[in-house]
Amino acid sequence: MDISVLPILSLIIFSPIVGIALAAIFRDEGNGIPAKVSALFSSGISFLLSLHLWFNFDSSTADLQMVERIPWITQFNIEYFLGLDGLNLFFFLIITFITP
Repeated sequence: MDISVLPILSLIIFSPIVGIALAAIFRDEGNGIPAKVSALFSSGISFLLSLHLWFNFDSSTADLQMVERIPWITQFNIEYFLGLDGLNLFFFLIITFITP
């Protein structure tokens, strides 16, 4: 599978929701280890995907990159639109690093 066709920004943003669902499913009434493991797993996935963004970012252009544009509510011309520029990429990487 070619990773360049995946909506990586959306995967990074929504992977913590998967971690929350896993923590709820594998809930332990004792010490909470399964919840901690699922949180660490989902935040680790987010960080690894953000590293992919970092290494594939073309710093020679000032345009938005890794753009995801999906029509959402077409009657009102509303779109789901994500993209990264150079400054936001740095903050995005830092946030996914400190999340765990």
